Amino acid sequence: NLKHNINFKYFFEQELVRLNELFIEDNFIEIHNNILIITEIGRLFIRNIVMVFDKYLNKNNSFYSKTV
Repeated sequence: NLKHNINFKYFFEQELVRLNELFIEDNFIEIHNNILIITEIGRLFIRNIVMVFDKYLNKNNSFYSKTV
């Protein structure tokens, strides 16, 4: 991404793998030209989807409310 001077696929490599495993295969999101598109059904799971990008979620032993 030129705006932020990052290589999207490299910078978010781990997140893209998780997104593919958890959400792309179930048609909750699509990725086109480095743009995440949340599908209609994916809107119901938006909180779960964005949690993939939360760097603190996996590093801390903090507790968060559970999603349905």
